[in-house]
Amino acid sequence: MLGLRGRTRDNPSEALRAYLDVPKPLWDELVAELHTRGAGVRESGAFLLAPRGVTPPTSSLPPTVVAAAYYDDLDAACLTGGITMSGTAYDRLWERCRQEELRVVADIHTHPGQWVGQSHIDRANPMMALVGHLALIIGNFADPDDGPLPVGVHRYLGNNEWETLSENESSAHRAPARRLRRWLRDLRPPWPRR
Repeated sequence: MLGLRGRTRDNPSEALRAYLDVPKPLWDELVAELHTRGAGVRESGAFLLAPRGVTPPTSSLPPTVVAAAYYDDLDAACLTGGITMSGTAYDRLWERCRQEELRVVADIHTHPGQWVGQSHIDRANPMMALVGHLALIIGNFADPDDGPLPVGVHRYLGNNEWETLSENESSAHRAPARRLRRWLRDLRPPWPRR
């Protein structure tokens, strides 16, 4: 399952289970793929897909995510530092959903650093402008070497209004120290060791 209040990858928690059921192997694959696609220097993202009709939107059970549609598979030119999707990317997404009997239940994208709130661009440009749609933001460009990653969860309310369900940033003070320790560990002195 995907977790928020805890941390992603290593110790998923209960926080998001009321909204989405993401099996841990799929979550681990998603995090690794987002990091690879963003190359640690730019945002990347995906739509999270669930079977159509299995868990209707009015159900009290969270939908189970079974697949991801990565933005750059839908539009090869969309990862521009930020994310800019063309209309044809959505055509490809809807075609895949139709063929595989899936539906979009959320989107996820990466941010640099620990901040997982929505930028003004995120708020003004929902990937799916449907009431109830979830937008997840994962910090540190989804770099697994930064340890447990923060995740923000935001629900679209319509009319460019959002509700923040979780903004997990509690380990922000640890990431710079962790990077410094890693850099020092890898540092090789220019002189020979005795």
